[in-house]
This record gives sequence, structure tokens and C-alpha cells, in this order.
Amino acid sequence: MIHPYDDWDVIHGAGTTGLEITEDVRSPGALVVPIGGGGQISGIALAIAGLSPESALIGVEPEAADDAAQSLRTGILQTLPSDPETLAEGVKSKSVGERNFGVIVGDALVREIVTVSEDDLTDALRVAWMRLKLAIEPTGALALAAYITGRVPAGTTEHPTVIVLSGGNSIPPPWPRSCPHRRTASYSGIDAAGWYVLMTTPLGRATDSTSVKVRRGTPLKSRLVPSPSTIGWIIIRYSSMRSCRVR
Repeated sequence: MIHPYDDWDVIHGAGTTGLEITEDVRSPGALVVPIGGGGQISGIALAIAGLSPESALIGVEPEAADDAAQSLRTGILQTLPSDPETLAEGVKSKSVGERNFGVIVGDALVREIVTVSEDDLTDALRVAWMRLKLAIEPTGALALAAYITGRVPAGTTEHPTVIVLSGGNSIPPPWPRSCPHRRTASYSGIDAAGWYVLMTTPLGRATDSTSVKVRRGTPLKSRLVPSPSTIGWIIIRYSSMRSCRVR
């Protein structure tokens, strides 16, 4: 059986990401990579050490799963006491692997490991889906979250920061549904916590700046979402009492 991250073949295979990066970017200032068990970042670290040793390699993990950050800070392999609660299911391992620890800490090939909150992660996920049109999973948005929140260098033209968006195990939300000549408007899609939601509001009470109720899951729960929206929220606008359009 092949271990998912604590295996040299897996680690070396992940190194091809570093190879591809250096083929596209001659001298990256920093590479920002999600980290869970450490297989991917270890492979990239080994490749970058040989191809672009001046580049800084930075790992990103959720605040709730910061075992790698603790390990780098203390120099001792740290293990979380229980499975972390985070949207980023791809990095829910309790510790990095021994081989990965050797590369990250023992060989000092990872310069820094930063953490992001769940709110940071969901904001980055919305940016990826709604602005960049990239259907990545929450784990894949970790590096983007660190970049958006300024936890990693912004980079320069000569030495840009490269962020690795790794992981696409997400189902795209349904398309909005228009609803002419009906008494309610609705939209089903993805909310801030990554749940699929149904948004609905009576037309008779609607204006261009109305708020709508969001219902999700079972049992149904609701909360108000302001409109106009922040990144990723759906704006429902109305042309009249008898028709509407959903954006």
C-alpha cells in the first residue's frame, strides 16, 4: 500500500509541480503551497531547492489544523490531539509525515508556514469561484486566502509570488433560475460556508436593495444576507411586481 503523502515516490511525483513552475517563471520570489500531510510541499521544496534556491517556499494551513506550523516553529514533529474542524478536508491530517518533516524542518527547505481562518478560506473560495471562475475545493483555496489577506509577499514583476491552487473535488452549484410572472424569486448555489443553499423572497416586499433569507440543509435554518453583496453573494433585483431576474 502506498501512503498518501509519507512516501518518496509520492513526494518526488509532487516535485513535478515545482518543475513546471520554474519552466514558466524563471525566478519566483515566493511559492505558496497548501500543506496537510506534507507530500506536495515536500516534493515542490526538493525541486525548488535545485532549480530556484533563492525562492522562498511558504506553506499554508487552516488555523484549526496548524500542526505543520507548530512543527516548523518548535523543530519537533507535532501531532494534533483530534481531527481538526475545517472546510479544507484535504489537509485534515493530524501531523505531517516523517519523511515530509525531514524535508520541511530537517532540511529547512520550507521558510515559513502561515495559517488562515475559516472566514479567510471561505472568502478566498468565493473569489476563486465567482471572480476567477476556478472550481477549486476549499483546500485548493488555502494559498489564495493567504495571498488575499497579505500573509505572504505580494511579489514583484521580476520575482512574482506563485500560489498553488491544488484540489478540484467540488461540485459546481446550479445555475440561477429566472422567474418571470411568479410571486417569489429564488437562487440555489453555494454560500459562505460552502453549503448549497436556496434563497427565496416574496416579490411584493422586494426592492433593488432588499435582503433575502437563506435556507440550507435539514433542519432549515435562515439568516439575512445584505444586497448589494460582497464578493460571491447573489444579488436579486426586481423589475416589477410581476417579473424578476436573478443575478
